Amino acid sequence: MGAAHRNPVTPGPAAAGWPALSRVLICDDRRDVRGVLTDMVRALPGIPDVGVVGDGPAAVRAYATAPADLVLIGVHRGTAAGTGALRLLLDRDPMFLCTVGAFVLR
Repeated sequence: MGAAHRNPVTPGPAAAGWPALSRVLICDDRRDVRGVLTDMVRALPGIPDVGVVGDGPAAVRAYATAPADLVLIGVHRGTAAGTGALRLLLDRDPMFLCTVGAFVLR
């Protein structure tokens, strides 16, 4: 692959007009998903703190202890823990809240 086809290194979110992110909280019940998301967020420049938890109640506790600017939370199969945590986090008004889902068709 030639140099013209390589992905250029892009500046962090703040350089693109986004607010600076000082903390990101990642919550997913699957270890592999948490790992991928953590690697992706840590690869972004300018994000000094990444919290990682494995379930909704832990996400609510982590956010209460150290509020995050961005919350990535997995809400899979409509689990009460994930959707309940989503509601509680929305009530606390993080700057951004994203749900993460992966579906496999068989």
